[in-house]
Amino acid sequence: MKSTRIRNENHSVLNTDTFDKRRFKEIYNMSQGLQKLSVDGELPMFEPLLGDIWASLYKMKPELSEEEIPDDLQINKSFMGKIMNDDSFENYRRFTRLDDLSSAIGTVKFGEKTNEWLIEQKERDEGLQKQMQEIQAMQRQLQKQDQQNEAGNGSEELQEDLKEAMSDLGDQLQQTLQNNSHSFSQAMEQAMQDTKQTKDSLKSLLGGTSAGSGDTELKKIPLRDQISLAEKNRI
Repeated sequence: MKSTRIRNENHSVLNTDTFDKRRFKEIYNMSQGLQKLSVDGELPMFEPLLGDIWASLYKMKPELSEEEIPDDLQINKSFMGKIMNDDSFENYRRFTRLDDLSSAIGTVKFGEKTNEWLIEQKERDEGLQKQMQEIQAMQRQLQKQDQQNEAGNGSEELQEDLKEAMSDLGDQLQQTLQNNSHSFSQAMEQAMQDTKQTKDSLKSLLGGTSAGSGDTELKKIPLRDQISLAEKNRI
């Protein structure tokens, strides 16, 4: 029972360690883009998904976890499997691996494109839309009960219903990912192009007319300010 609870608290479907989790939390606190996405995300577990996207871009050797994945994280596993198995993914990682700024920008861009793709699929598929609406309604109900301190059998029952609904949605989204594999790959390709363009534009902005000085100037700026500059300029 204890190991299940630890896995649930872990909220990651990758081989992330304590350093990864701490580092992502620091990046998350620096990035308004990530914070906005975790609120606006179509999925209940969107913030942990962002953490896994970051780890997949930043880590030396990211892999899907071999541990049993809880029902409410199966959706994230489907997305991360699709992202990391893409033929172009290792090429993306040459640009983001162990690079704080590129992986932070990349997480925002990949997160935005994943969310946009989800909204598109939801608009096309009435069944998917209904499932997602039901899950959002259950979540609101749970939050309301938490705020009113109404924990008890009703709350536990609702949590179980939510987990089951998340598992069903995970199955449905896995099918959707298979059926619309090309459009998702295109969205991720665009996310990486946007990431590269953002960093290059930032280097040009800071380097001015001196060729090659952008990197040097960028390194003089604290990471929080680098991220803030990239997000404010939307460059």
